Amino acid sequence: MMLPEEEDTAAPVLKLEKAAESDTVAYLGPIDGTGSRPVFISVPQTTGGGDVALGVVNDELGLIEFAFTRHSKKRAKEIKEIFFSKLPNMVDTTLSHAADVLERAYQAKGTGVSDSARAYLQFRPWLLERSSRMQRPAVYDFLSPDATSSGPLTEAQVQRLFEHGLMASWMIDLKSLRPLIEEMGKAEESRLFISEGQRLEHIQRIKHDALSKLFSEDRRQALKYRLEEMAYVFLKSNEEGLARACSAVAFSLSQKDSLVSVNPFLKTLVDRSLAYYLKSSKKSESPSHQESQRLIIT
Repeated sequence: MMLPEEEDTAAPVLKLEKAAESDTVAYLGPIDGTGSRPVFISVPQTTGGGDVALGVVNDELGLIEFAFTRHSKKRAKEIKEIFFSKLPNMVDTTLSHAADVLERAYQAKGTGVSDSARAYLQFRPWLLERSSRMQRPAVYDFLSPDATSSGPLTEAQVQRLFEHGLMASWMIDLKSLRPLIEEMGKAEESRLFISEGQRLEHIQRIKHDALSKLFSEDRRQALKYRLEEMAYVFLKSNEEGLARACSAVAFSLSQKDSLVSVNPFLKTLVDRSLAYYLKSSKKSESPSHQESQRLIIT
């Protein structure tokens, strides 16, 4: 995503002005499949104009893009309009929530020397002084965790969640999936199976065994965080049912899978990712090769 053109690019100096603090607004956007999301913070100044902090951050890759500049009141308004026109799903939040998102991204890559990191370091002292540490995910200020953890997670809940446009980009990256794809491809080409049913049963077992490799405890915790953040976005977008479904999925990731059953969300995430890459692979091939292609992606 391209940030709006900077104007009045002199480094802003945030002063301790109560009026400005009370008018500070913070917004966050939904998280895409890679863990990236937009953030926007506006700090009006009593002397006119205001400071604008905006960008795209990733909870694993750090500050993808970040700018912190001072503008006239008119220009600050224009920048907000441009930013929100390109990102229509932004939701309002607290300064502490926005600070938590920014700090996660900043800490993910340490004290890097990129332009984005330098811009954030200008803004960071003011931000940390005026925000408090999050004690729990923001969504649980509105939803009770107990209300979303009753009963086992159902496939219907998962399917409804993935049908929403904001979840369309939630896929497993191809690099992580490639070992599974190659193993499934070998099973499809093997002549050792007596029947097609036996072959399909073996492929299902391969997929089941792959889940523990694809989703380590750290990976499950990362997904849990993102789902709880998406629950907040859905809730602020008047989608309480989806917010509860998101929270239920997040809770399920803290539970251990049994030997015979797997988490419906993780299973669906793998299945839809496999289907996406297979479809993309077939589109890139010539018609003469499509009939013989099954699950092998080169």
